[in-house]
Amino acid sequence: MEESLLKDLEAEHIKIISGQHFTSREVDVISCLFHGRAVKTIASYLSISAKTVETHIRNVMGKLKCHSQESIRDFIEKSDKIACIRHHYLILQLRTNFEKSLFHIAKKNRQTTIRCLIVYKKGSKEDFILLSQLEKHLSLAGINISVKARDTMKFFNDTNYTPLFIPPDRTIYLLPRKLFVSHSPDGERSFLATKEIQNMDRKFDDFLLLVNVENNELCNELPPQKYINVFSYQSYYFLFFDILKKIHPSPLLESLRSDFEQNYRRLLSGMETFGTKTTVPSSNELKNNILQWHRSVSKKLKKITWQNWMVLTL
Repeated sequence: MEESLLKDLEAEHIKIISGQHFTSREVDVISCLFHGRAVKTIASYLSISAKTVETHIRNVMGKLKCHSQESIRDFIEKSDKIACIRHHYLILQLRTNFEKSLFHIAKKNRQTTIRCLIVYKKGSKEDFILLSQLEKHLSLAGINISVKARDTMKFFNDTNYTPLFIPPDRTIYLLPRKLFVSHSPDGERSFLATKEIQNMDRKFDDFLLLVNVENNELCNELPPQKYINVFSYQSYYFLFFDILKKIHPSPLLESLRSDFEQNYRRLLSGMETFGTKTTVPSSNELKNNILQWHRSVSKKLKKITWQNWMVLTL
């Protein structure tokens, strides 16, 4: 899976600030404190209790040998990590907004039980991060999730179920690249799984394939409405919304996606304003806007002394 897919899901861990080591959760709390968030708000952002937030604040104060939240903010202002802390906070905001959208979906569909099985190749490490995130977020959206690892030879046709097994309403296959793509002197081509998938398509209407191939032409033999090419996404969030749309479409989902996309664009624009480089634009339009912004700023910087620039950024 492409590393860029999850760039907007998890902020890069800031381990050291001005020579002082912090845990990832302490950095979460510091970034929220720096932006003036109260303890209860921080607890909501991080999905932890207010008491746990207060414990992290005390631990940070102990490391800095200070006695107030204001001193923590002063510490960050004097460090060289202001841009990183701002970026970190915006990533937290994105994640919080996304998960709030999922809670709304779960609340709306409380009366409907949807069982979804996620199948992945046994021993596969490349899909582990995507698998764990899908399992977490589909559960938050009110989907009843189960996960099963299968051998390559039984990837689509494993019938080793117990008598009490309840068939899922939907099945998501994280299709291993080796099961779908072969290399030849003529280049890459699809193979092996194609016939099985076509046979399955004639019999069932309740599955979704997640493939990850750079050459989208390799997907031409797949059922058009039953696969998503992970490689074509730069943001996990919009990949997830499209997966959810395939397995459980609803008007509410479209509305929440639209609202989230607006927040996403606004927050990514904020990352650029703070001078933090990001690699997860949501559209070509956003890329062009950012490029124009860079060109504009570069021209202006030539007219500003280094000293004045430092004053402006601080």
